[in-house]
Amino acid sequence: MVSNYTTPALATALRDREDTLQLAAALLRDGDLSSLSDILSPHEARYIEVRRRRRVHLDLTNGFGTRTLEMLRKYLARMPRQVTKAHRHRAAIVLPLCNVDGVPSVLFEKRAEGLRKHPGEVCFPGGMVSEGDDHTIGERGLGATAAAIRP
Repeated sequence: MVSNYTTPALATALRDREDTLQLAAALLRDGDLSSLSDILSPHEARYIEVRRRRRVHLDLTNGFGTRTLEMLRKYLARMPRQVTKAHRHRAAIVLPLCNVDGVPSVLFEKRAEGLRKHPGEVCFPGGMVSEGDDHTIGERGLGATAAAIRP
């Protein structure tokens, strides 16, 4: 399994690169060097460095909006991770983002005092994947989140 990017993100990047290369090949074949230059110039090292160093400001003064949540989703999708079904100790957490009175907030839960491991600690909702109850890691995370927000 890929440990730095999700499979869909890699597939999309590969398709984008193939589309760009096919367009560049067609422009070269047709002798349209001006258009070819326009297509390839954003891939010069100096432009790539500028894009990598660009800082994007995340404005949360009005809470989590659609734009900020989408930006966070994209950044989180780029984070390194490794998910495999082969590992017998799989676990999942959910990062529940919400607005409380217009203030961007993160939902945590407090572990029960009677638990063997980490009793009374504050944590994200989630837990170990149970063979009988959970079919996927996503089900584990979402099920734990639903349990955490029940009154």
